[in-house]
Amino acid sequence: MTTLQAIVEAARTAVAAISSEDGQGLFREHKTNEPFDAAPIGGNNGFEVVVRNEKLTGGFGQYLQREYQFDMVVRLGLLPGGTEPTRETNRTEDLEVVVDKLEWTAWPVGTHLVILEKVETDKTNPNWWIAELTFKVVCVGLNRVPAP
Repeated sequence: MTTLQAIVEAARTAVAAISSEDGQGLFREHKTNEPFDAAPIGGNNGFEVVVRNEKLTGGFGQYLQREYQFDMVVRLGLLPGGTEPTRETNRTEDLEVVVDKLEWTAWPVGTHLVILEKVETDKTNPNWWIAELTFKVVCVGLNRVPAP
């Protein structure tokens, strides 16, 4: 059994590891109180992992266990990087690296499914593109309210 937080933490750790592996420090976790949607003062791409659409899909049958489904969204903030074709190539490569890394992640016990459902990129801010990779996650987790 696992918790939703353990799954999200596994994703954060995996994406953060990309920075140390590539030696360039490209992905830094967004940990400030500034909104993620604004371009950062520093010169690095950023990321955050958020949960959306959490649902309890199975609530009975096993003591202290519940089946959950949720969307785990890995948000990448991408800084400008040269001309439009170069920037688009960099964006595509970054997305592939993140998907590959998460595909090979050892998820906590109880995680049944982590599958990429969609990728969307918001390019309205020319200085800070935001790519969202939405993964559908199905897991058996701990009951949040212990039985009496």
